[in-house]
Amino acid sequence: MHGRTAYPNLKISETFLNFAAPVVRDLPSEAPEHRARDALQACFTAWNAVVFADVLNDGQHLDEISTPHG
Repeated sequence: MHGRTAYPNLKISETFLNFAAPVVRDLPSEAPEHRARDALQACFTAWNAVVFADVLNDGQHLDEISTPHG
């Protein structure tokens, strides 16, 4: 494959779940559904911030989610 980037043979959903696995696996098995949704939403926010930083060369969103809010 000359001049092309090789991509993993995974669906984007599988790749995202692999990305979110460290957070999701730490949830107790009896956790309410809303806790799982909140955890996945946080992972999705981080995922999108990384995409913007890498693809669009725009680190604004990474800066926003890494700055403590109080």
